[in-house]
Amino acid sequence: MCRGAGVKGRGKGGGPRAVEPLIEILRDEKSEIRTAAAEALGDIGDPRAVEPLIQALNDNNRDVRKTAALALGAIKDPRAIAPLIQALTDKEWVVRDAATEALIEIKDPRAVEPLIQFLHNVHSDVRWAAARILGEIGDPRAVEPLIQALNDEFKNVRIITILALGKLKDPRAVEPLIQRLSDSEKDIREAAAYALGEIGDPRAVEPLIQTLHDRIDDVREAAAEALGEISDPRAFELLIQTLYDENQNVRQAVAWALWKIGDPRVVEPLVLAALYDCFLSEKFEFDKKTQTFKKIFLMSIFRSLVELLTDRNSLVRRAAVEGISFLLPDLETDADVVRGIKEAAQRLVDDDDESVRVAAKKLLEKL
Repeated sequence: MCRGAGVKGRGKGGGPRAVEPLIEILRDEKSEIRTAAAEALGDIGDPRAVEPLIQALNDNNRDVRKTAALALGAIKDPRAIAPLIQALTDKEWVVRDAATEALIEIKDPRAVEPLIQFLHNVHSDVRWAAARILGEIGDPRAVEPLIQALNDEFKNVRIITILALGKLKDPRAVEPLIQRLSDSEKDIREAAAYALGEIGDPRAVEPLIQTLHDRIDDVREAAAEALGEISDPRAFELLIQTLYDENQNVRQAVAWALWKIGDPRVVEPLVLAALYDCFLSEKFEFDKKTQTFKKIFLMSIFRSLVELLTDRNSLVRRAAVEGISFLLPDLETDADVVRGIKEAAQRLVDDDDESVRVAAKKLLEKL
């Protein structure tokens, strides 16, 4: 163990001078030492190590093969492409996984044609890896072969193929992906919705709207998020209705989609409440560094609502009052803003609409 740690240390501190000694250590009789040498060579990143690491892909120890694959991915030399593609067929899954990650790291278009051939490999996990890598490389030559792979007999291969097509963002994939929105497998429907959102083609809007009625929560959530990505106003009415969905994640996805669409009717209090609930969730991943953005966004909503207090439509006025009342506790408003709100609310106490008057009185009680 101590010797292995020393070998790894050469990668961190030895630099180019350590490359040749480490290449020699790749032939050590102990597999843990060979593994440490491969890792160190990956850390250094010197192209002199490429051929010896390629040879290490044939080592009799799986950890050595795995580490050699990852090291080749770190070096990113095109000489490693063909050997790494061949390593996708290794008998050990850890080696196959490492080869997959390495090819994604290298992301070289010269890998595309061989990987397309691997979409027909007899082993499903090899086909899965090929589809995933092709999606990450992003070469349009892969689109048609991936569309054909949507009919793979294994569900996991179909799912990763759908996600790969989403990453490629090619319009040729839109219609085949729309068809998958009605697949009998819920995971396929969810992946298709997500991929269509990634592509952003307006042809997907109506089918995604229909998918908001899917019986599976995750599928509805993916459809809502996809509609938000596309941001087509045709989705607004049904998204508003879906704010009453029984699943919280779906409601948050719908609120986010409505915000992205940007329709002014989003000021309805239920939408604002859902939006704020969304901000408190993991979806927006607020941490200490992003609290400022949260405050800026909430203040932007707040100012818009203040302007709507004088709208001609009584429903809008009431929504604005209730929205302000909802947001007040979470905003650091200055004295002038509070004074302006008070004056507006006092005027609305005499509003022609009773619901506006009631909302204004409640707001004044909070101020």
